[in-house]
Amino acid sequence: MIRSIDFIAQIVNFLILMYLLRRFFYDPVLSFIERREEVIKRRLKESEEMLALARHKRDDASRSLYMAGKEAERIIATAESRARNHLEKAQKEADRRMREALARAEEELLRERERLKTEALSEAASLAFTIAEKVVGQTVDRRSHGELLRRYLKEVK
Repeated sequence: MIRSIDFIAQIVNFLILMYLLRRFFYDPVLSFIERREEVIKRRLKESEEMLALARHKRDDASRSLYMAGKEAERIIATAESRARNHLEKAQKEADRRMREALARAEEELLRERERLKTEALSEAASLAFTIAEKVVGQTVDRRSHGELLRRYLKEVK
């Protein structure tokens, strides 16, 4: 059997061991674990805050990118519209200038035609008078020649 003195010594030793373990091991380890747990909680909280901030910045960047895309689309549409308007104005101006040049050319052509017609009639009348002089054998003076030429041109016109 166990002697009571040995038993009491074992209990005393056990209590001393418990005191020493608690004093030098359990309390420091428990304190270390609590500090470590606080550090982990703090870092976890900071990580969550940084994650929320990153998400917020990502959302802001997405919104900014979306708005920039919309603005770019608006600018492109405006530029295309202006380019179309400018092209239409340039085409209208080119058409107007072409019509004006064509009208001037037609007028010039009509004037030239009239000049050539008058010149041809004058030449034909002059030739006719010359032939008439030869056939009749009589000369027509300059004044009567001009008078006859004017009458003839009035009749031809």
